[in-house]
Amino acid sequence: YHIGFLSRALKDEEKVDGLTSETFALDGIAAVVHPDNQVEKITTEQLMQIYTGEITNWKELGGADAKIVVVSREEGSGTRDGFQELTGFESEQLVKDCTIKDGNGNVATYVAGEKNAIGYVSFLTLEENASALKGLPVNDVEPTVDNVKNSTYPLFRPFVLAYMDANLNDAEKAYVEFIMSEEGQDIIVENGAISVSK
Repeated sequence: YHIGFLSRALKDEEKVDGLTSETFALDGIAAVVHPDNQVEKITTEQLMQIYTGEITNWKELGGADAKIVVVSREEGSGTRDGFQELTGFESEQLVKDCTIKDGNGNVATYVAGEKNAIGYVSFLTLEENASALKGLPVNDVEPTVDNVKNSTYPLFRPFVLAYMDANLNDAEKAYVEFIMSEEGQDIIVENGAISVSK
């Protein structure tokens, strides 16, 4: 393959001489709960504490006296990798009785049907399920596209193109240019990601 796509930034050990990595879109990750949940906001530290089992009851966050049902994505999910990195914990620290769901849609459906659940989904999934989910402000910042663009909302990840410039043929170079063009960025927005240029 001449062009790789990542839903996270390159790790230091992946940065080799001649490799170009270019962010072509952004994706916000929303911490979501059932609309009836009394908790109105959360911090990145509290998210880490929930997902590692340090906080286990909603009353510790000012909510109901109920066990928190922790929902995460499957191993290998870019959203999961991004969420864990941004909140500061590793997969092996994930609370043992965590409910694992494949895909943003399955997380949304589960949280919408479980009053004591917390999960995380892409902004697009939150938007598509706005009546069934509540997106929590994180560190007092609302989960909105504008707040990702102005770098105030803490849970977002880049979508990255990685390629060796010397290996690209003319068609591949044109493809990279197209993704970064106004037309390419319009397609990105139409499909629910956040443009890096608009």
